[in-house]
This record gives sequence, structure tokens and C-alpha cells, in this order.
Amino acid sequence: MIALSTGSLYTYGLARVFELAAKTGFDAVEILIDARWDTRQASYLRQLSADYRLPICSLHAPFVPFVPGWPGDPVQRLGNTVTLAQGLGVETVVVHLPLRVGYVVVRGFNHSLRLPTFLSPYRKMRHWMKSELATFEATNGLKLCVENMPAFRLLGRRLNLYWWNNLQEWPRFSHL
Repeated sequence: MIALSTGSLYTYGLARVFELAAKTGFDAVEILIDARWDTRQASYLRQLSADYRLPICSLHAPFVPFVPGWPGDPVQRLGNTVTLAQGLGVETVVVHLPLRVGYVVVRGFNHSLRLPTFLSPYRKMRHWMKSELATFEATNGLKLCVENMPAFRLLGRRLNLYWWNNLQEWPRFSHL
């Protein structure tokens, strides 16, 4: 199955993404939950899926804490995504690895600046993934897919801002 993620075309409306996916031969669509209300509206998502004859194969939990109407806590955001997935009959939920650092946003007149802080809200998510992920997955009847994230280079050094972001660390999750 080849699916198109709405996150890859986040500047487009969902109807246009479904239309493009249908016209170009995709088998399904992944919905990235984001600031667009439509990404969280079950009845609208069902209608798009039916109109374009494309199943929704997965929901991607929001990876930014600023989604209107959704909690800022990453574990709670995941919980909301799971509830929506169950309501839609979607069996797969995608979540990012937890960040090692957090950030604060300083807003100015027409600009905003993100400053890193080691007081990360993702510490709770990290603990939850280590201790509760397997049980959560088993009791909710879902597949929880953990998406690895790119590292980057700064001044010639490889920086990895996410916990467990390499193949050598994945065996810690015995159920994967």
C-alpha cells in the first residue's frame, strides 16, 4: 500500500489532498493532525474518504504543542489521536520520537524566536514510551508506529535531538 500524508501538503486543504491522492493513484491517505480543524473532524474525514474512495490508513499525532483545542502534553495529544482513530476505524497511529530538548517561544512584533531549553515537555512522553507503550498498544487494539527523525549537522558534528533515534537503540522496545 502506498499512502499520501496530508502533512506533505500541509498548505493545501484536505479535499485537495484527497483529490490529488486519488488522481495520482495512491492507495490510501495518512492524516496528520495539525492546526487545521478539518484534520480532527471525524465526520468530514469519513466523507472525504468515501467521496474519493480512499481509505484513511493512519493518523499521525500532532508533533507540535500548539494545536488549537488539543492538549499541549504529548501523551494527551497521542490519547486524543487514538480516540479519533478508534472513532474512524483507523488501526494505525503514528507518533514521533520524543525530543531531548524543549523550547520556549519569544514573540516579537512580526517575528517569533524558538529558544532551546532542557526542561522538555517530552520527558513525560519518554517515560511513557519506556514503561507504558506496549500495554497501551495491546489494550487499544491499535498499531502505534514510532517515526524516526532526521539528525542534522552543526559545525561538522552530528546532532540528534530525539531519544532513541537510531537502530541500535530500538531493541529496547521488545514489542516493535
